[in-house]
Amino acid sequence: MDLHHQLDNVQVGDRLVFVPGTLGHNDDVVVVERVTKTQIITNRGKYMKKSGRSVGADRWSASYIHIPKEGELEQIASKKEHKHLVRFCSHFDWDALTTEKLKEIKNLIE
Repeated sequence: MDLHHQLDNVQVGDRLVFVPGTLGHNDDVVVVERVTKTQIITNRGKYMKKSGRSVGADRWSASYIHIPKEGELEQIASKKEHKHLVRFCSHFDWDALTTEKLKEIKNLIE
């Protein structure tokens, strides 16, 4: 089944994969808020039903949406959680911990 027919069946509340048109950004999950004859409106913008491309964007910076493949939503959630944990650890005040706590953490990591 081609993309056009897949997006024709999208309904309000469906979760789709958002592919940003900017390098360095990760895929995300969007929720369909409204569907018209030619567009799908999500919490991240408007997309053409025919192609999944963001409305009004040039072809070099256009974002896209698509129906998630099996396991894709879970994979995106896992990547987001990993990125959040890395960011949390990089901004954590490690000096506030006792030497014993730091040793415990070191032992967990090794």
